[in-house]
This record gives sequence, C-alpha cells and structure tokens, in this order.
Amino acid sequence: MSGVTARSHDVPPYVPHPERLEPGARAEVAAIWTRRTLVRSATAEPARVPIDLYRLFIDIPEITAAAGRHLGVGKHRVVRTAADEFDVEDHEGTRAHYRVILRTPTQRVIVARARRTTRVVGEVRGATVTVLTLVPGVGSDWQPEIVQRLESAVRIHHRIVAMIARVLVPLFPSYADRKIGEVFAIATRVAAWAAARPDDFCLWLGAQPDGPRHREVFARELPACRGLD
Repeated sequence: MSGVTARSHDVPPYVPHPERLEPGARAEVAAIWTRRTLVRSATAEPARVPIDLYRLFIDIPEITAAAGRHLGVGKHRVVRTAADEFDVEDHEGTRAHYRVILRTPTQRVIVARARRTTRVVGEVRGATVTVLTLVPGVGSDWQPEIVQRLESAVRIHHRIVAMIARVLVPLFPSYADRKIGEVFAIATRVAAWAAARPDDFCLWLGAQPDGPRHREVFARELPACRGLD
C-alpha cells in the first residue's frame, strides 16, 4: 500500500515502472510533478516504418536532427553530452537539456529542462517529464504504422508566465500539442526517408561526423549501410 501511495504523490501515473527509476531521477521527476504547472497529452504524427528502425532515430537524436536539417523538415540542433543526455537548440531561441531516464521496448521516459529569453518577461525556465509510448501496428495498406503518444507534466519557473499558461493553454491545445510533438514529427519524416531511400540515407550518414560508427548501428536495420567505404 505504501508503494501505491508514494507513486500517486511523487510520480505521474503515466510513468511506467517507477520502481526502476534511479533515486536521483525519481527525485527530479517528483520535483516537476509535485509542482507542475500543466499536464498535456498529445498524439504525434504516426511513423510508417518498422519499430526497430524507428527506435534508432529516437535514440540517436543528433543524427535525426542533422538529417531533418538536410531534408529541410526541421532546424533543431542536438549535441550528445553523455550516454543518454543531450543539449538541444530550436529555431526559436529555446535551449534545453534532456536525458532519458528509463527505456522499455515501447517507451522512453524523458526529463528535460529548458530556458528561453523573451523581450516581455525576460528569461523563462521550465522543466518537463515526458513519456513517449510507441504503439506498433499496421495501416490500412498493411504497412507498419507506429502510433506515438506523448504525456507530459510541465513546470514553469516563472510565476506570471505560469499563471498565464494555466489560463491560456486549455484554449489553445493544438499549439501546445504541436510544440510537444515537434521533435518526434522530424523523427517520423527522417525515418520515412531512410526506409524509402536507404541508399541515399546511408551515403548521407557516412559523410557525417562519426559516420562509420553510426552506419554500423543503422546497418542492423538498413542493409544498404553495410560495406560502404
């Protein structure tokens, strides 16, 4: 009973296997959840590729972001800073750091901290705990189709902005959902390119920093990435 009570208070109900979180990660999740400003649920654009291939693009976001810029479908820049940690900068001046604190075959639990400076209220900082759930299936054409569900708790470290957000976000859910799902929409389009044109993707990948190592990883799902100089 105590475990159920603890979970209900300090961990979002949508976080899987909270008992598997490291103490530091659980404390970070609790700090966001117990002082949350907003809770959002969204469904990102379906990914029409095999799930094993799509997981690579989720787990190697620096390649996904670079490919998105190459294709003209995104402007994000991602730098890996540790095994499961990343710095992100978007095209609107937001800088963020996130880490993946739990992985399952179909889910990723992500904690992120972001900041943005605005002319009206100055610097606004926030933190989120997000669960990405991948639901594999098939589309009407019997091709693979992965439904992407996102559930997030957001804490805004700015009293006035937080107050405004609580009032306005329910009126504009489509905008909030677009921002939450933006990175995953890029991953969806990049993965579709790799699946449809693997030769082009693998040649492009080989020209990237640390390309040979990444090609070796992608070769598990894309035979076109094997044996390239």
